[in-house]
Amino acid sequence: MKKRNGFVSNSSTSSFIVSCKKGKTKSKVTIEIDLKDYSSSVITNVKELEEYILNEICYDNINEALQSEYWSKIYKESKTAIEKGRIILRGGFNSSNYDIESCLCGIGLKNIISKDIKIIQDDAGNY
Repeated sequence: MKKRNGFVSNSSTSSFIVSCKKGKTKSKVTIEIDLKDYSSSVITNVKELEEYILNEICYDNINEALQSEYWSKIYKESKTAIEKGRIILRGGFNSSNYDIESCLCGIGLKNIISKDIKIIQDDAGNY
């Protein structure tokens, strides 16, 4: 049988060794990010929203596209947000960079967003 004596590192695990004062093992981590930096598009009106959905799923007609429960939910929530003066950001995080983006990919937005941001769809943090 083989034994591994070193650290194991892959996309879902991380090893560490630290020195701490007795009883002082907690660490607070605070980050601030601008989601626009991770967005591939900014949607500001219903026409742009419809174009985005049609391009994403290759339909010619928005009514046809909205037959999908998934896209219908995204459309309704996004349209309501736009009508309230909000913008829609479409983007993502890449876990292969081994930086803050990789961390965000793993934990997902639901664990870090501010009260000013509402998640419409987030598939990160589902390892």
